[in-house]
Amino acid sequence: MTREEAIEFLLDMMAFGKDDIGSAEMEYYIQNLMEGNDIYDIDRAAWLNTLMGYDVGYETAHKIDIALYGDDLEMLEISHLDKGLIQSYADRLNLHLDFSRWAEEEPKAITYDWLR
Repeated sequence: MTREEAIEFLLDMMAFGKDDIGSAEMEYYIQNLMEGNDIYDIDRAAWLNTLMGYDVGYETAHKIDIALYGDDLEMLEISHLDKGLIQSYADRLNLHLDFSRWAEEEPKAITYDWLR
């Protein structure tokens, strides 16, 4: 997918508006779409990043998402109360993550502070 196609896709989905073009948030989605990643998997990675408080990287988030899915769990249903669960998956997958910035309260939605 080209950059222009990614932008058009995001605008068509009403995920972002024209005023968002160039924002760090939209760029995150554009780059991941251009790399061939699925929009819903990008959302799942963004949610994990929101809970973690930093960008763990798409591939790392996707590994955890796949493992969760294999156990009939949904990344988008994981809450701030599931820190131990995500730590256990990170350990099982031999992923070295920093949990020191894990959300202390439930985020109301995906936030993008981790992009800054």
